[in-house]
Amino acid sequence: MRRYAFLIFLFLSFTISAQDYYLSNSLAMEMEYLESIDDIVIDQVEWLLKVERRDKQKISSLYKFGIEQKVIIREYNSNGTLDFYSESIDGILIEETDYDDDGKILESRTYNNDGTFDSLWNYLYDIDEELLKIEKKDKSGSVLSAIDYSFRDDGSIRSFFEYEEDSLKHREIWNSYNGEISMEMKAGDLLRDIVYYNDLNKVDSILQYDDDLLVYEEKYYYDNKGQSEKIEKYNYLTSYRIEILMNKNGYISTEKHYQKELLLFTTQYNYNDYQVIRKEKTGSGLREKWLYFYIDEQISEEVYYKQGVLIEKKKYTDPETGSYTLELFNKGEIFMNLVFEDDVKVREEYFEGGEIVRSRDLGDL
Repeated sequence: MRRYAFLIFLFLSFTISAQDYYLSNSLAMEMEYLESIDDIVIDQVEWLLKVERRDKQKISSLYKFGIEQKVIIREYNSNGTLDFYSESIDGILIEETDYDDDGKILESRTYNNDGTFDSLWNYLYDIDEELLKIEKKDKSGSVLSAIDYSFRDDGSIRSFFEYEEDSLKHREIWNSYNGEISMEMKAGDLLRDIVYYNDLNKVDSILQYDDDLLVYEEKYYYDNKGQSEKIEKYNYLTSYRIEILMNKNGYISTEKHYQKELLLFTTQYNYNDYQVIRKEKTGSGLREKWLYFYIDEQISEEVYYKQGVLIEKKKYTDPETGSYTLELFNKGEIFMNLVFEDDVKVREEYFEGGEIVRSRDLGDL
């Protein structure tokens, strides 16, 4: 999905003539400009981007093996400012947006997967062209929800309030000075999260309230250079406390968990530059260890021990898509291997004496 999104992002990335073509592959390599597609067999190209200019329109069409995946249409006014936007997936319109002469959104319409109308969004501005309100309406024009905005004289946002059917559902407020935030508050129903910032504009503390009851708190500590040194987290309802210590590079070095004043367990982290290579968790009767290995700065393998005994190995075949094999051990000897592609298990292998004795692919009985 991330690769697909990367290719869609490239819709915005090119200076084009009347009609241009670009191609890429499943590895999301940088799109290659094509002087001509005469020698290209369209249905054999994994990703092909076609970009056209028609008067004041720019049409970007993305194909996968010759099948149209997504189309984005942009229309511009005489000043070259965006006037209209539409987006379709698999031939079905999913969004349309209208803009004013200055490029500000006036109205946006969204559609369901079957192409039927979903909702309309109206954007309202004050005389200084600052956004005042966004209203979401159904097909009859009835307001389903609304967000009210307020701004300071310098243009920074002061607050927004979100309503559903005239009932306040969520609100956010920011206090700032000279462009730097000193406090922000987010609230919905009875829960409120308040974040305070220090003079360096770094988080000083986070407080969570249930109505007027303080239920959770985080405190942040820094050295005289502004480098994070420690974080404390405390749940007032359960009396559970976490203390996190940082190393000189700002990475977690030690994490301690307490129930009231009783230390439950400690986790130590070791790094090679910025990558964690070892993690150990110890407590009363508890001893766990993780080892991490990398190839070209990408995670390649994780090894897990419990009470000093090898439990499992996770070997990545493609970390970006969540493809890996998971080897499970009993008394240090492998007894099962699980194969995952895109985080979905596709194969099971069972071992005896280090040899595969049975296997099952996904879908086998």
